[in-house]
Amino acid sequence: MSTSGSICPSCAKDVGVWSIMRAPLPNIGFRCPHCKAALKYTPVQWGFIFILFLLYLLVLVVVAAATNYLLGIRIRATVVSLAIILALWIPFELAIARRHRARSQLIRK
Repeated sequence: MSTSGSICPSCAKDVGVWSIMRAPLPNIGFRCPHCKAALKYTPVQWGFIFILFLLYLLVLVVVAAATNYLLGIRIRATVVSLAIILALWIPFELAIARRHRARSQLIRK
């Protein structure tokens, strides 16, 4: 079994960052893009995920307040806010994926 957080223990290929980012959580719904083996990380970095989630919520509140102030409360402001919410989540998800690749171990589920 591999001790790396980026190499699949089944096929010994790099699982990549995108397959980790698509998973809802690092310990469920995660598959190797090459051999389709069900994988999970151990240990899951829950403290890091929680801190990033709180930071994300803070950023969302600030962005939502600025968007509503600049655009007013209209349909356009809501659409812009939703687009910003999705765009801002990507760096946080990338940070979580990179942290797990560096500090956790991939195991078969």
